[in-house]
Amino acid sequence: MSWFTQLKNKKGSVTIEFMFLIPLFMFMALFIWQVVIAGLAVMNTQTALQDAVRVASITEDEDAAREQAYKTFGNPSSYKLSNLSIDVQNDRAVVTAKTDIDVLFMSSTISYTKTAQAPVLK
Repeated sequence: MSWFTQLKNKKGSVTIEFMFLIPLFMFMALFIWQVVIAGLAVMNTQTALQDAVRVASITEDEDAAREQAYKTFGNPSSYKLSNLSIDVQNDRAVVTAKTDIDVLFMSSTISYTKTAQAPVLK
């Protein structure tokens, strides 16, 4: 028997392969979407940090820096800025932010923490 006739005799194998591959592709798509959301959260956090440390180093006003950070970060639904600490002392402005990223298919979160600092301009 040739390989072609053996292949023709295996009826239903395409359906079984299809049934196994569809969930695999769905999980791959969810994983890729989770990576995209995490990347957006990291970029948003870093941008908010840069803006906050810039305002803090120029004005030495922690409230204005906090307001600028929240304004820059926005209000996305998949991740949130859970903690923001701003410290302006002597000649340094230090801003630390913690972002909680929701996991799509679980009830847990991923935390991302970043610190930025700049010299105070007088």
